[in-house]
Amino acid sequence: MRPLPLLLPLLLLSACSTMPTPDAPDPQKETRGSVPNWSGGAGTVKLVVEDQTLSSAPISAAGKFTLPLPTASVLTGLGVRAADYPAFAEGCTRDVQVSASEVRLVVVPSLDVQTAQGGVQTLSRFEQSHDAVLDASNSTQDLLVYASGETQIYGDVSCAATQKRASYSLLLRLNPGWNTVRLTQSLLNSTSGGLRAVTQFVSLPINVNTTWTVGSLHPLSR
Repeated sequence: MRPLPLLLPLLLLSACSTMPTPDAPDPQKETRGSVPNWSGGAGTVKLVVEDQTLSSAPISAAGKFTLPLPTASVLTGLGVRAADYPAFAEGCTRDVQVSASEVRLVVVPSLDVQTAQGGVQTLSRFEQSHDAVLDASNSTQDLLVYASGETQIYGDVSCAATQKRASYSLLLRLNPGWNTVRLTQSLLNSTSGGLRAVTQFVSLPINVNTTWTVGSLHPLSR
């Protein structure tokens, strides 16, 4: 009976090694957001598309939330065709190729927060900066984009207006499900007067952990 004390630790170690590990969070199912310097208190964060609240979750007083992402069945019939994304003003010259033009895209640039005080605030993922050397105002915005199937959108668009000339470069490879699309825009003073806007659309890997900022930018795609 002497070996029993030596055998017991081995049995305990074996039991611990077979304990199930929790599943890693899936960026196709949820986004775990944080809002630095959040002062809106506890409330409810909502994902709204075409005036429909498709998902909601509590946001803590510290600005933390875990928001379920809508599934394919919830998103059916919403959004735009890949051939129509992004939308540009009339008069733009568009040289864009789309591999699967009928794929539906649901674009989510921001979230809404219903605060405990009854107000509504907007959350977006954007940054702004200024390049002193080029005298350029720079903006970066990350969008959530759901694709009903795989599609690629690539090419260039140029637009000319009285006070602003704009050029766009698209390099998007969207997988079925949720994707991240980053819009980067620079506003520069044109040598001929007025402003020149240069915008890039690039697809990025989607992450489950996201950082949001109170407020929103004007749509960079128009």
